[in-house]
Amino acid sequence: MSSASSPSNYIKRFWALAIPACLAGLLQPLASFSDIVVLGRQSSTNVVAAVGLSANYFDIAYLSFGFLRMGTTAWLSHWLAEREQHAYRQQLVFALTFALGASLCIGCAYMVGRTFIGVPPLLVDGFWSYTEVRILGAPMAMLNLVIVGYFIATERGKTALLHALVVHGSNIGLNILAVELLQLGPEGVALATVLSQTFGVLIGMRFLRQELGLKDVREAFEAGWKSRIRKSLHLNGLLILRTWLMQGVFLWAQYTALGEGEVEGAALTIWLRWLAFGSYFLDGLAHGVEGVAAQARKALDIVAFKRWVFNVVAISAGLGGCLGVSVIIGGESLHAMITADEAVIAASLTIVNYLPGILFIGGIAYVLDGLSVAFADGAILIKMVGLGAICTAVAGSAVPLDGLLLAVIGLSAVMVGRVLAGLTWIRKLIWA
Repeated sequence: MSSASSPSNYIKRFWALAIPACLAGLLQPLASFSDIVVLGRQSSTNVVAAVGLSANYFDIAYLSFGFLRMGTTAWLSHWLAEREQHAYRQQLVFALTFALGASLCIGCAYMVGRTFIGVPPLLVDGFWSYTEVRILGAPMAMLNLVIVGYFIATERGKTALLHALVVHGSNIGLNILAVELLQLGPEGVALATVLSQTFGVLIGMRFLRQELGLKDVREAFEAGWKSRIRKSLHLNGLLILRTWLMQGVFLWAQYTALGEGEVEGAALTIWLRWLAFGSYFLDGLAHGVEGVAAQARKALDIVAFKRWVFNVVAISAGLGGCLGVSVIIGGESLHAMITADEAVIAASLTIVNYLPGILFIGGIAYVLDGLSVAFADGAILIKMVGLGAICTAVAGSAVPLDGLLLAVIGLSAVMVGRVLAGLTWIRKLIWA
């Protein structure tokens, strides 16, 4: 076996894509946090709450179209592994078309939503001032999802990191300029986001124009395109369903914790921030798997591919566990960076010991997610999340607890269910 087609070579390729993706993933929550921090120093509590409420609506909308990133990576990786250049370019055209269609759907939802979204009277002005500007960035946000998927599929890890640095770094800088220097308030924060997303699209188009010409766009919709676009739509539909299932589980957890009291609800929110931090990092490892796995499966024999998968799983699970341990070591002082409420900190510390275990299991789950995306198997993603949701339901009804601790156990159960379903599938893939 040559060095180019050995497991160690594909581990190197995995790291070359995963490390920049991990760093890029951590930039996103920092940029979102800067919106509130910068605005909070210059505006009233009502304005900050209004922007936070509107931003939540955008997060939900954009998350629903996360399939644009995952689906793009899945199909481009597949066609690159098969060395089908026409199908590869055709899929790229489909992805860009889907992105524009998604932005149109978001625009229509905005127009309809203006008539029935209920906003508390004290938040109305800030909410709509922010929303009316932020909605202008919907096409750029959707195109950026495709661009990131393209970078991952083509193993341009450093370029993906550059893209994230430009988007999120410029967002932070523009926030400071718009709010602290120009005194633009919520409109300035929204404008900063729109401009930063536009910068990201400009970077992406610099690469995409080397891949596509007008001839490729025309040929994408010639004979045989309907069959391929149906497959793309099928995968995209499954990815949307997966997103909604996951959001439902997290919503259940939040309401379960709040049922015990406001302190417990706040404690879970902090715990979820640490979980999100670890998840963004682990998602970067999943990106490395998505970009490399299909080509590794094509080039390696079954024993070598099995060894590669086991190595990646061990790396991801180990790093996940270490991230959880680091939060435990940080203890009270780390939690005090988020809140000064001693009761909330005390409640948070009662559940922090669960983080290493859930992030260890999560490391395995994210690798399995990456493999399913790499092989364009949306059905297994649904089965993983579906079994996870069932495990959460069983835990919620069978465990003799309630409130905060039950919420954490339920979220642990969804990770376990995802791994159980994913391992059943990966066995078939490895021994196929």
